[in-house]
Amino acid sequence: RCIHYVNVRLSRRKTDWGTVKEQIMFDKVEGGRVIPSATYGGDIFQSCVQGGARDIMANGWLNVERAGFRPVFSVHDQMVSYADESRDDLTLELYEQELCRAPEWASGLPVVAEGYRAHRFRKD
Repeated sequence: RCIHYVNVRLSRRKTDWGTVKEQIMFDKVEGGRVIPSATYGGDIFQSCVQGGARDIMANGWLNVERAGFRPVFSVHDQMVSYADESRDDLTLELYEQELCRAPEWASGLPVVAEGYRAHRFRKD
């Protein structure tokens, strides 16, 4: 997964405890203005992990759609779909199985889902 930052540079900055350290800086847009922002390795790693998790969930979206469910929207790590109630083959177990069927590049990752059936969405 590639993550792109604009105008990346190293900057020397004095820390709160008096030492001088290099810091990763980049430009971001906030409120319609370009402003400098700082990051660090742990934040970049976390962005990679969350991006990969998003890609696995997007793959699950396609899987459940191919299985006959109608995905509607997702909220962070939750997905909401419609199922034709007249079809006995569209079970919660099938939905969870298809949602967790990872793409080949993620083979072996422990992906699990716990779903519920309801007539209205609720935040769990």
